[in-house]
Amino acid sequence: MPMRSAPIHPFALLLACLAGCGVETAGTAAVAGKAAQEEAEAGRQLQQDLQDRLEAAAAQAQQRQEEAAAAAEQGGPAGHPD
Repeated sequence: MPMRSAPIHPFALLLACLAGCGVETAGTAAVAGKAAQEEAEAGRQLQQDLQDRLEAAAAQAQQRQEEAAAAAEQGGPAGHPD
């Protein structure tokens, strides 16, 4: 008489399938989370770079304004012959 294996319970099969999907979902979520973290860091870096550029432009504008005011006190626009 041949030996018969025990039948697989449908619930056990379903549980095994769902467990596999859960692992894949967790891995996908981890990759997506890492990508979102990198994107946020790139956004912060871009924001800092833009802030630095704005501050440099404002400092340059202030310097030009001060130079123009100094030239006006000396009797005319700088670099413009009377």
